[in-house]
Amino acid sequence: HVIYAGTDSGIVFSSDTGTTWTEINTGLPQTKVWHLAVSGSTLFAGTDSGCFVLNEGAARRIGMNSNLPSGASGDLAVTDSMLFAVTNEGIWRFPLTEIAGINDRQSRRTGQRHAFPGINVSDHSDKRTAISFSLEQPDYLTLSIYNLQGRLMAMPVDEYLGPGIHNYFWNHGTVGFGNYYIQIRVGGNRFVKCITVLH
Repeated sequence: HVIYAGTDSGIVFSSDTGTTWTEINTGLPQTKVWHLAVSGSTLFAGTDSGCFVLNEGAARRIGMNSNLPSGASGDLAVTDSMLFAVTNEGIWRFPLTEIAGINDRQSRRTGQRHAFPGINVSDHSDKRTAISFSLEQPDYLTLSIYNLQGRLMAMPVDEYLGPGIHNYFWNHGTVGFGNYYIQIRVGGNRFVKCITVLH
């Protein structure tokens, strides 16, 4: 078993129940580590220099691709499919599949190929967008909505679904009009559709 610990200058680990400690210095600057979280064999660290993901002894800062700010990151929480991080700018949530090198466990488990799920969208006057799609076979599915800068705006679906037609609403009253894109991930497949919010 490996024990990890955050310090005022980085992360150390021990593989001999704490008798000796080794510093992780590949990709991780000397920075205060506030919080650690684990998902499988992947370690996440909230530090004064941002949020880092550690795989196979090397660290990478989670930054522009996931739209997470590069400043201080404190508390972290991780589920099977999502990472939550507290920063100076608020609380951020995004799928583990959006972080390079992290695969969604449910998608790995099924590995099924899916036809395009036929995403249909209609804009409603009460600042809601109706989203419908169909599945030919049951599987774990996430439906995410991003702005054109790649920031996650909402995740209406993050669950195991059966076959058939599924209908959801996105309440977009606080985001304003403009272009967004819907992303569906299911069975290791990724489908994207661009939408326009008019009001």
